[in-house]
Amino acid sequence: MPAPTTAPTRLPVYPGTVPATTSLISPAHAVGVPPENRKFIIRTDVHYDFETRLLSASLELPGLKKNDISIVLSTCCYNGVKQVVVSGRSRPVFPSKGYAVRERKYGEFTRTLVVASDTKPEDVTAEMQDGILTIKIILPPFPAEEPLEHEITVQ
Repeated sequence: MPAPTTAPTRLPVYPGTVPATTSLISPAHAVGVPPENRKFIIRTDVHYDFETRLLSASLELPGLKKNDISIVLSTCCYNGVKQVVVSGRSRPVFPSKGYAVRERKYGEFTRTLVVASDTKPEDVTAEMQDGILTIKIILPPFPAEEPLEHEITVQ
């Protein structure tokens, strides 16, 4: 295989980071300091069991404890949809300067799960174990006479 004809591009060095050429990792993983006010969405798996009508969600919250998060059953102010909202703030374990690799996300986070309009607080349970928040929501049965989908015609 012939040698490349152009030199590899250098990544910029951001304040508070180690240049990729002096770290023990690939230059593709060089990082900058993210803004402190950035929000992110929690990585989540959601499963629905049609027989038991149980909606289960597993949310990754590494390093957090149950006192670090808020779970609220609310109704959206502009469309009237009922929802379970998980929110909080995660903080980095290292000072902001000196990262060679920074793959985990820090800052404010939120995740919204849409639920049936007649869901009550007693229908929602939550448990935190080993950085995984598990939320279980018992949903009412679907009305048999109403179709689950309606096709919309484009004009």
